[in-house]
Amino acid sequence: MIFDMLREELSWYRGPITHAHIRYPGEVDRISSGEILQFDHETALQYLKLLTGRSNLRITDTNHAMLSLDVDNLEKPESESKEIWREKLINQASEETAKRIAEIRRRSNPNIIVGVEVDIIDSQGGLSLSDECLGGSDFTIASFHRYIWSVFSGRKHYQPEELIEMYMGTLDNPNVCVLGHPTNLSSKMVGVLKPEDYSPVIKKMTEKGVAYEISILKDLSRKDEELTRGVLRICGEKGTPLVLSTDFHNIPDLIEFGDLPGKEWVDVTEENLKDVFAQNAVIHYSILRRLIRNIDVLRGLDINEEQVVNSSDQRFDDWLNSRKFMFSQ
Repeated sequence: MIFDMLREELSWYRGPITHAHIRYPGEVDRISSGEILQFDHETALQYLKLLTGRSNLRITDTNHAMLSLDVDNLEKPESESKEIWREKLINQASEETAKRIAEIRRRSNPNIIVGVEVDIIDSQGGLSLSDECLGGSDFTIASFHRYIWSVFSGRKHYQPEELIEMYMGTLDNPNVCVLGHPTNLSSKMVGVLKPEDYSPVIKKMTEKGVAYEISILKDLSRKDEELTRGVLRICGEKGTPLVLSTDFHNIPDLIEFGDLPGKEWVDVTEENLKDVFAQNAVIHYSILRRLIRNIDVLRGLDINEEQVVNSSDQRFDDWLNSRKFMFSQ
């Protein structure tokens, strides 16, 4: 229960753990090599209980929409038009995702929030899942991943203004709750974009109640996060909803966030969970320090706890319900 040390400082993060890539118990491995999942629902909840001391903690199951497709080997058949092939991919991903959502709902775990991470796939902000499929999700994150965009668009490169156009189009979809890691881009693109380029996006998000995702495991104080800090300052000025997210797949991946010490891969089960937890004590303290430092950065950007939709369970539920009410009118 290392988080007991700094309860006041961590009051910003008392709600659901969001953007977690996890399996439901008994789920078979998926196709995509980009989704190597270390925890299922039960082991993730048990691990987090050990970490935080919170027995009623909730997690959003937010697996990738393209998880059922072999995205490393997708290639359009010469006999098919781009439009037909695109529709086929969306239908296939939607069918598999809908089945997965139905299975999670069937299990009725009150600590698991049904969600999905969907891809932005064109310059108009189109998404990789159908609206019907997205309607079955309670918590939808729309993210731009250049590789998936390239698969659908047939292009390798995009312009800065095109990215902003994508985000603006995506925000018109009422199923989208969160804009995922909006500044997680190539160093070249980060060097071109300016915080003020995001102003129309932030304005639209604020109006629609869409939350801006902050990747809380990244070090927001680093020099290469200058664009992120600048955009978040605009969010603070506008009162934009914010969500603190992990984008967690597995513990070894944490090394990608900078100085977090990733460990050797092991599939976490109920039998080895306590051993894995004990072996990762250094990582736990690193995460704690990172979280505290990032909250200090956010305070320095004139962002307050009330803007963070998952700073408490009640605030998170109120935010989701307000969005449902907004789009039911």
